[in-house]
Amino acid sequence: MDPKSQDVSFPLDRITLFDLVWSMPMTALAEKCGVSSSYLARVCTQMRVPRPERGYWAKLAVGKKVTKPSLPEPGPEDMLEWSKGEGITPSKNRKIRLGRAQQPRTIRPARGSSHPLLRDVKDLFLKGKKTENGYLKPNKKILPDLLVSSECLEKLLKLANNVYWSFEEKGHKVIFEPKHSDFIRPSSESYIEPKASNCYTTYWSPYRSTLVYVGDVAIGLILIEESESVI
Repeated sequence: MDPKSQDVSFPLDRITLFDLVWSMPMTALAEKCGVSSSYLARVCTQMRVPRPERGYWAKLAVGKKVTKPSLPEPGPEDMLEWSKGEGITPSKNRKIRLGRAQQPRTIRPARGSSHPLLRDVKDLFLKGKKTENGYLKPNKKILPDLLVSSECLEKLLKLANNVYWSFEEKGHKVIFEPKHSDFIRPSSESYIEPKASNCYTTYWSPYRSTLVYVGDVAIGLILIEESESVI
């Protein structure tokens, strides 16, 4: 079947969008999707889907040699699927080069600086409630994944800063879990002494986990202040 005659069904995953982009001109595909070609180009950028360069279809029509790249692996901040009507994040001038996978940007720390995920978070942790055994329960739900008391907050923030920068300096990006992902965060309550709490205690947990990407593998980072019963 001619790809141009196929209907487009949503949501579009990266592989399907890649196949469609390389089966017909962007203007034709954009019309099928019900959006402008410039908007669809932004979708491709956000999903790290390479597009044919200018003149590709003209060269193909006259039998000239053209090159189709492979689909690169998605990065930690790339969208994995898109539906018409769903908003997209501005591309921030990020470019995709044909046949070359884009590497995650490595943050280079300034001496003594706080990691971007940890800037101005101390007061946010201190605001809000506490559990009966002293663990902080901030109101904000998108914060670094720390389970800690106010007494040890400063120490744990310094430890988190050292851990995050250590990964960054080796080229492993530390970020919040991307939207539209389905990571499962394990329970942290097993690190808390049972006698230090009753079974009805609910501990703080973030809406989006803190992750470090080692290559294409996402690893969750949870820093926990362990507790023990004191008689």
